[in-house]
Amino acid sequence: MGVGIIGLTGIIPFLTENYPLILISRVFLGAGIGMINSLAVSLIASYFKEKTAATLLGFRASIEQVGQAFLTFIAGLLMNISWQAPFLVYLITIPILLMFNLFVPKEHKKVGDDKNGKEIDSEQSLDKRENSKISPIVWLLAILMAILVADYIGMQVRFAQIATNIISKDYNASPFMSVMLIIAMIGGILFGRFYQLMKFKLIYFSLALFAISNFIVANSHKSLPVLIFWIYFNRLSFTTNFSTGFSFVA
Repeated sequence: MGVGIIGLTGIIPFLTENYPLILISRVFLGAGIGMINSLAVSLIASYFKEKTAATLLGFRASIEQVGQAFLTFIAGLLMNISWQAPFLVYLITIPILLMFNLFVPKEHKKVGDDKNGKEIDSEQSLDKRENSKISPIVWLLAILMAILVADYIGMQVRFAQIATNIISKDYNASPFMSVMLIIAMIGGILFGRFYQLMKFKLIYFSLALFAISNFIVANSHKSLPVLIFWIYFNRLSFTTNFSTGFSFVA
């Protein structure tokens, strides 16, 4: 349902120039994205054991960056046709929907052992989760992740402005922005191993690195190398924080 909503509402701006309709379609698009993001984490936790799940959550974060970079590139090429053409990238949901339907098992397999060595059926595990109350820690993590997203988006927007102020107004900082996606991908790939070593303590380390990178970037308006170096650390710690939060909740 989530992928279908994204596909249907994503291409509406290609079909019409009616602003209210486009605005409403963006709202539903966001709802569809929210559905598949949360369910992707739940499915990984349901199908795989803890160590494998942590590794796959890191891969999920990495592939997300690859997909974002690829679709942004395709959208840029389509922009040469018209301003509406880039919205055709949402048609990628069609093969995704087909592959999900073909290759993802309809029933959850048994995915691990409990403390007594007895196998736990993931379907039963999901039922227990549905009947249990949401822990206050989950709400705190949700608030933390919302703050991190707002902070990181602000960092991304400000990076280009600070870089152009250091060099010149005509300076193009987009190549460095593209490298950020590669940094995030590397962070996602390495996340599984770090999580196995540090567990939830990893989020404390990542938050400390995130805070330090924020402070240094805010005071790096005179040095482009310092700005670039620490903005990459900011992206790396952001990806690690998110993956750790997902692993803990899952």
